[in-house]
Amino acid sequence: MNLNIPDELKDLEFYTVQEVPGVIKETEGEWDLRGNVDEYLGNTFFKDKSVLELGPASGFLTFYMESKGADVTCVELSTKNDKWDVVPNCKKDWKKMELDHRMNDLTKLQKAFWFSHKANNSKAKVINTHIYNLGSQVEQYDIALLGSVLLHLQNPFLAIKNMLTHTKSTAIITDLLPNPSLPFLTRVINKLIPSTKLKNFSDPAFYFLPSI
Repeated sequence: MNLNIPDELKDLEFYTVQEVPGVIKETEGEWDLRGNVDEYLGNTFFKDKSVLELGPASGFLTFYMESKGADVTCVELSTKNDKWDVVPNCKKDWKKMELDHRMNDLTKLQKAFWFSHKANNSKAKVINTHIYNLGSQVEQYDIALLGSVLLHLQNPFLAIKNMLTHTKSTAIITDLLPNPSLPFLTRVINKLIPSTKLKNFSDPAFYFLPSI
């Protein structure tokens, strides 16, 4: 396998800790799902199932589901056309921030996905569009997955509606739950947190937090 490794991997951004076979034993990442990935995915049976994954990030779940026998199609934002949901902020140039996120962070994330895609000999397909705009290019799938995506969306209900329109059997939706150690997470159905002071969240963005 001929993989062109970017200089010190500086052009790649991994959202989750993962292995890139033959290249990286353990990447950096904001999240590490390796110890409980089956529970995270609801102990779902993937063999010979078609899966629609909305928001694959750097592909950890994509390649994991493939390893369990799934045929995976991902939906990811286009760096050219799709806008990231942000909260307008009069104190910041939010339009520039949205553009910078799309052209820099999202580009690095997608490079990490395709780099890992090649290393894993993956057959996963990617459709570049926004979850709000799923159309005829997105077919019907046995299983659909929204893994920690709703918290980034202005309209989580439209996202779920669109996903279920293309789901035959099983929908997996995971997201953040209230955490006593994080006082800004409270027992609410959803809550808008547009603060630019949060250290562990993108700045600024929509966060809709599910109830328990």
